[in-house]
Amino acid sequence: MFIKFIERISLQYSWLVLVAALLISFAFGAGVKNFTFSNDYRDFFSEENPQLVEWEELQKVYSKTDNVLFAVTFEEGTVFSAGRLQVIHELTQASWEIPYATRVDSITNFQDIKAQGDDLLVDDLVESTAALNEEQLTYIQRVATEHPLLVNRLINPKGTTAAVNVTTLLSEKPRAQVQEIGEYVYQMADDFRAKYPGVKIHISGAVPYNYALTDASKQDLKSVMPLMYLAALVLLGGLLKTIGGVFATWLMIIISLIASMGAAGWAGIVLMAPSLSAPTIIMTMVVANCVHLLVTFYQKFRPGVDKKSAIIETYKINISPVIVTNVTTAIGFLTMNFSDVPPYRDLGNMVAGGLIFVVLFSLFVLPAIMNIFPLKPKKVAAQNREGIYARLADFIVTRYKVVMTAFVFLATFLALGVSKLEFNDKFVEWLDDRYEFRQDSDFINENLTGLYRLDWSLESGESNGIASPEYLQVLEKFTAWARSQEGVVHVHSMIDIFKEMNMKMHGGDQEYYRVPESKELASQLLLVYELSLPKGLDLTNTVNISKSATKFVIRTSNMDSQELLSLEHRAKEWLTENAPESMVSEAASTSILFANISKRNIQALLGGTLIALALISILLIAPLRSVKFGVMSLIPNLLPALLGFGIWGLLVGQVGLAISIVVGMTLGIVVDDTVHFLSKYLHYRRERGMNTAAAVKETIITVGPALFGTTVILATGFTMLATSGFEINSQMGALTAITIVIAFVGDFFLLPCLMMIFDRSAKKVSDEQTVVEAKPLTETGN
Repeated sequence: MFIKFIERISLQYSWLVLVAALLISFAFGAGVKNFTFSNDYRDFFSEENPQLVEWEELQKVYSKTDNVLFAVTFEEGTVFSAGRLQVIHELTQASWEIPYATRVDSITNFQDIKAQGDDLLVDDLVESTAALNEEQLTYIQRVATEHPLLVNRLINPKGTTAAVNVTTLLSEKPRAQVQEIGEYVYQMADDFRAKYPGVKIHISGAVPYNYALTDASKQDLKSVMPLMYLAALVLLGGLLKTIGGVFATWLMIIISLIASMGAAGWAGIVLMAPSLSAPTIIMTMVVANCVHLLVTFYQKFRPGVDKKSAIIETYKINISPVIVTNVTTAIGFLTMNFSDVPPYRDLGNMVAGGLIFVVLFSLFVLPAIMNIFPLKPKKVAAQNREGIYARLADFIVTRYKVVMTAFVFLATFLALGVSKLEFNDKFVEWLDDRYEFRQDSDFINENLTGLYRLDWSLESGESNGIASPEYLQVLEKFTAWARSQEGVVHVHSMIDIFKEMNMKMHGGDQEYYRVPESKELASQLLLVYELSLPKGLDLTNTVNISKSATKFVIRTSNMDSQELLSLEHRAKEWLTENAPESMVSEAASTSILFANISKRNIQALLGGTLIALALISILLIAPLRSVKFGVMSLIPNLLPALLGFGIWGLLVGQVGLAISIVVGMTLGIVVDDTVHFLSKYLHYRRERGMNTAAAVKETIITVGPALFGTTVILATGFTMLATSGFEINSQMGALTAITIVIAFVGDFFLLPCLMMIFDRSAKKVSDEQTVVEAKPLTETGN
């Protein structure tokens, strides 16, 4: 049916088919105008994600933690001079003007508790910088660098770097707000640098991180993808050595990408850095189809052969492999719908949807383009039967046992590398150091405070229960335990306020820096403190409305996900053993979200991968018309992902979110070479009556150039993706490129050996080996 359509429509009405394809492409392409970029880290998590649910619930009780963190440092010396404190004071005041700002904290507006007789006064630590004397500066420095709520949070112990932390109130879909805040704060920092040339300002926090995610997406669009397209066309030109073939492929890329991305736009998909890989992947599949078809075409289109006859012969040989490889690739990407990460669902659907256009255009539009373009026949190279592929085939056929043994030993060694893989998702490090956000965050991690945190809501079980001595004593012990843990740089606990208020109420006597003796006293101290706080600096971020619970925050150094989860586990164990049942709870934070994301995604994708494997197995058995060969094909299809992870384990060791999708994604892609190899091999065995050795040799000579070309182009495409500044994309690109290269090696060395061992016969394949009766290749469309 397909062949007749190509012959009667694509070749007889070639211009009409091309114009129709262009109209279809541009009609779908109009959907591109609907694209928007997501700049919210929450979009990495599904609504049913339990860690996200816990984090959202915690933020409903206390104020939200979407923040902008300015770190201020000077060329040399500490911040404790009147002039330098003035800069921090001005930055603090200016930060209230940031859009959607609800709270600003710094050392200058820190609420310092002072005792005057029987009264307690709570006021800004730095009320004015106009006439600070040495005594006042000494007092400010002592409080700032010793107070447990300040040191390693808003100032480092040396006093050389101070912070201004701005809390913002964002909506549930804050894309426009993040853009507005991001533009505002970076311009604000530039203005301060211009006004005070000696000041250095570094910016981090949840809002700048979201802002940087959009920047990463746009950078990939502007740099990685154009470079990838150029590399693919250059490599294609080197393979085909014909301008017409390259131009035909280029046109196929254009119409396929316009239609695919436009369809995604009409579907309302929101772009994020992971989903922006879709055009790259779609483009590589277009090129892979074109390479197989054009290489076969030029093998058939010799001097004296009619071009239309060569096109028909090309499609008779390749139509089944092209359909199968694109369908299996689509199945692999559709498994991403099992993912717990919405951007990967979008990526899978964008690629699978795009492959519909790719396969339709490859089957019906490419022959029309080939017919229209003035393609010239190529002379058959005289050295074809003595060239590198022929020598390789002779080597494998004559020494297949040695090759098989060497491959097994090498594969076993590489597979052992899987045991060295460790999950490590540091979400700040998803952006590499080419981005200003990453540079600033690294500076803050090293010189000021930790950007990774664990948050708890510690319940007392009763209204106003946080003032009970029993609750406060447990809170004091938990605080001391947390501060003793390796990697913890700061602990924010209400116990410090209660103990300081108690001490100041007793004239500053250090003996009273302890838990208040009665609930009544603790309640009175808390009331006095609350009434003294200015607007915007109240306790809503630390104490719930009924005063039955307080928020407890641990900030850590640059921990990896496993270290962070270990700390969370130890904290829960401590609470279980030492605290009332009401205080035992799960930690929640953005850090916990990202620390769990890889494991959750792998668990979610496992079922999808097994379903894909079953479907792909069935699809391979049908066109190959053999259960034996269908099952045998699974070996070179599954092995590349295993060995790819093994190589990654040996060379890198640490993996993040990217690894969780590579199995399903590459499963469909690597089938490409296997299908083309086996379909040609079985053609020579069934229709040509060749024995195993002759069929293997002829297959390698025939498909070798196309398989090598597609491998180089696909691997180059994903290697270009590996240059992305977004770690998820770069890891996915590198790991996929490695897997594709291994798949090529497996199809060229392992698969022929399997044929020589399990299909060892001097006769053609018998009908008993096939599922249905074999027919000539030109009749079946294979």
